[in-house]
Amino acid sequence: MNFSYYIAKRYLVSKNGKNAINIINILSFIITIVGTAALFIVLSGFSGLKSFSTEFSSYFDPDLKVTPLNGKVIEIPLSRKRELENISGITLLSATIEEKAFLHYDGKNDIAYIKGVDSNYDQIIKTDTILLEGSWLGNSDLQVVAGAAISDELSLQVDNYGRFLQIMVPKPGKNAINALNYRDSFSQIDVVATGVFSINENLDSKYIFTTIAAARKLLNYNGDQASSLEIKISPDVDEDQIREEIEALFDVPIVIKNRLQMNDGLYKMLNSETY
Repeated sequence: MNFSYYIAKRYLVSKNGKNAINIINILSFIITIVGTAALFIVLSGFSGLKSFSTEFSSYFDPDLKVTPLNGKVIEIPLSRKRELENISGITLLSATIEEKAFLHYDGKNDIAYIKGVDSNYDQIIKTDTILLEGSWLGNSDLQVVAGAAISDELSLQVDNYGRFLQIMVPKPGKNAINALNYRDSFSQIDVVATGVFSINENLDSKYIFTTIAAARKLLNYNGDQASSLEIKISPDVDEDQIREEIEALFDVPIVIKNRLQMNDGLYKMLNSETY
């Protein structure tokens, strides 16, 4: 028997007057084991939650999202788009437009965010996995895909071309609201719902997708303007390096967020494990 092991055993199980010390040592050992195991379980839970949340958010959030630091509009001319596409690690770009809008359908009203997306968007997120009914946006600018809660609120009928959904936003500029004729105070497009999507309760009641061309027409944006640029990157690339290269191509301050940073509450909670 190993001599040090023999001494330790005699010390722990001795029946002399120091038995209280032995009990304290055993309790300390048990507490240390339990505390270490609890910490390991908590950290493992955070790690699992981070992986699950990242996978779940992939149904709606891109790998990276570029937005202007100031204002609502970011300029993405064709030359800048080509330079972004040439950055190693970037596989796809999609310009999007978001704005709060008033919805009217068959005597019912609701408030939601329209999200205008281009033809690349269905490769940025998994649109086929979020569709609950109908189909995704086609080539027509008269189409929308509504969140399930919005569809229920308005009693939207999919592919009903005899009844249009009206989307309205206030016209820009001071004193644009005309108290005598509210319709002159709003830009409006009439569209048809071709599909209904469902992700979670919050997003289902918040968003309605349309084409970026329809959103630009509604908001009077030109062809280079967008609210954000959503980016898909290759696995196992240096995200920090890509961020630096993206920032170098813009002459105005921008904000770049990854999938976790787009969900601020979740991001702060998951990062609390490091403190």
